[in-house]
Amino acid sequence: MIIVLLRLVLFPLTTLMCSLLGLIVRGLGFGHSMVYRVFLLWRWLQHKIMSVEVISEGEIPQHGAIIMANHRSYLDIIMIPSLTPVVYVAKASVRKWPIVGWGGDAMRTIWVDRGSKESRKETRNAIMDRLEEDLSVIIYPEGTTSVGPGVLDFKPGMFHAIAGSDLSIIPVAIEYENPKIAWVGDDLFIPHFLREFRSRKTRVKVAFGEPVSGEDGEEIRTQVQGWIEERTRTFRKEWDQGRS
Repeated sequence: MIIVLLRLVLFPLTTLMCSLLGLIVRGLGFGHSMVYRVFLLWRWLQHKIMSVEVISEGEIPQHGAIIMANHRSYLDIIMIPSLTPVVYVAKASVRKWPIVGWGGDAMRTIWVDRGSKESRKETRNAIMDRLEEDLSVIIYPEGTTSVGPGVLDFKPGMFHAIAGSDLSIIPVAIEYENPKIAWVGDDLFIPHFLREFRSRKTRVKVAFGEPVSGEDGEEIRTQVQGWIEERTRTFRKEWDQGRS
């Protein structure tokens, strides 16, 4: 019980400290690469606090790319390794959250209101701008978290936006050893955290797929979603067999 209480204190505390540091660095006029170093510090601290073990496969992108992953938990943000600085696409409502929203602003998160056509258009333009800066853009196309082992239907907008262009999508599959780490529905953060992070280690499998591109947005969506679906289900079987 002591370890989970310690984590419950350190997780938000280090997030607050790094969010404020990121805002200060940004306010002093430093570029994204410097703010990203603050993010990497926060990520490293969280891995230590939560005793994270990432088992990865596939080739991590060497340059800025569109990375699309399934979404399980609030921990997903620290689970995708990258060789280039990244930014995230997140729901506009998250921007209002204390601490998390501040850190997101420091990281130049692209906030999207999926109910607004104008917001979706601005999001696509912002993604293109970030890619021109050789940044990777991480998108969770389900639009929300899901329990798995499969995935929810992916939102189609971005797939159609890149169809016929020189851009491609790198699919990423994420699956935790403990399926209850998925944070869904009306489950409150603190009760969920206290239940699911008592274990000594937090183990997760992360797989990078081959780039997907094409002329038809629906075909791209089908390929990306199908690959992630297959990998998450395979990972789930591997985790379950390992415990039996």
